[in-house]
Amino acid sequence: KTDIKVSLKPIATKFETFSDYVFDDPTREFKGKAETIFEGRLDGGGNTNFESKLLIDNNAPGKMQANFRVRVFETAGAFSSSRLNASYNPYNNYVGVKIPKGGRRRGMLLTDKKHSISIASLDEEGKPVSLKNVKMSLYKVNWRWWWDRSGESLARYAGSSYNRPVKTGTISTSNGAGKWDFESKHPQWGR
Repeated sequence: KTDIKVSLKPIATKFETFSDYVFDDPTREFKGKAETIFEGRLDGGGNTNFESKLLIDNNAPGKMQANFRVRVFETAGAFSSSRLNASYNPYNNYVGVKIPKGGRRRGMLLTDKKHSISIASLDEEGKPVSLKNVKMSLYKVNWRWWWDRSGESLARYAGSSYNRPVKTGTISTSNGAGKWDFESKHPQWGR
């Protein structure tokens, strides 16, 4: 008797020739839990074959690491356990962004000036691909924090945040490359 469980966790999505691009989506949060992908018996040689699909609800921020735990039970009930890891690509293609460098003094992108974001579109092996209808969005992010004390509780940190779309658009990439331009007019500024 044997069983195999897998749990997924995000890893940095990196491609050697595009090391200065960000391919992970910071707006997606993935919390994986262990999932049984096989329960059955081994043959006389200690082997088995099976197929399994890993179910991810499109919340993966990028590439993942699959952590497998394999247990093989003896007739008396004791078991041997083994662990192994493998990289897992939940997507066929990845889109990366390279934000222009900000000013030398404070590292900011200035208002009332056109900025170009470089876009890279790659397959799971890092080869350039052409994509149509790549949705682009620029958000303004605000956050506030304060200390709060109520009842008998100790003071605690409280906070809130929100984001609001400033600009949206659609682009196409050709042979793995694209560009998206934006400009933020004063007094629209912030993170």
